[in-house]
Amino acid sequence: KHLHWQHPIILSRVSRIAPAAMASIPTIDFSPFMVDEGCMVGDSPTTGQRQVAGQINCAMSAHGFLYVDHLGIEEAEIVAAFDAGRALFERQSCEKSSVLAQWTPQTNMGYVPLKGEHANPTRSPDLHEAFVIKSRRCFENDFRGTPAGFEETTSIFWDKAEKAARRFQIACALALDLPVSDLDFFARTTHRFDMSALKYNYYPPCDFEAGSSDGECGSAAIRIGEHTDFGILTFLFLDGAAPGLQVRPSLEGDALNIVGSSAASEKGWTEAPGRGGGHCHRQQRLDVGAVDERPLASIFT
Repeated sequence: KHLHWQHPIILSRVSRIAPAAMASIPTIDFSPFMVDEGCMVGDSPTTGQRQVAGQINCAMSAHGFLYVDHLGIEEAEIVAAFDAGRALFERQSCEKSSVLAQWTPQTNMGYVPLKGEHANPTRSPDLHEAFVIKSRRCFENDFRGTPAGFEETTSIFWDKAEKAARRFQIACALALDLPVSDLDFFARTTHRFDMSALKYNYYPPCDFEAGSSDGECGSAAIRIGEHTDFGILTFLFLDGAAPGLQVRPSLEGDALNIVGSSAASEKGWTEAPGRGGGHCHRQQRLDVGAVDERPLASIFT
């Protein structure tokens, strides 16, 4: 098999997402990989692990997105992480810009103000704020000005997400039929997680403009412009429904898949490099919906 899932995106099933949005995306019960047995301890994979690996391969080949049950992160821990993020972003803009450590391309850590990112350079800057955290083993995150308990809560969340990512990497190796002796290939490659980040995206209220902020116009600002994540995987946690979150299967004009939205346009998409046999390439964007209520999104990549 060719490794070309192009950065699979895994959505936590415990995220509070509308059932209709979840119906079209496969759900994987990851519990066989959260137990210290089989390939998780260097032995041959269990039957359950092989079944899950097969499901991951099918989902990545057909969709590029999947939901995960039993990822090892409790719902209470996800809620606590979102509560901490909400307390940070609900501060006054002037306070966030003056008190919080500011994000720079050199550090890829800290606070990103509204319109501070540009996922698709052909559009106006993105209509969201963000806060980026990196591995505390490799970097010194600057938590000055963050709410009480923010550092502790996000550290707990990071540790759980990193553990899940290590195990998911082994599951991906099994899904790709790597030899048992090499199932830790991806986990070895990324063992320091120094290229990973935990990122909060916050979507403050903004005006809906039909034909513009809904993504129809290829140059107008939307929540997150069209982009492709490159790497091994992304875990995406949503604090509510996400109307307007859209994915496109490939570069050849395939029908646009919708996550939590009833309609979509294929206009405004930019091509991204890299395709391979067998597994689907995905682009993503998030537009501004007519009913513009946006959740926090927590992303571990």
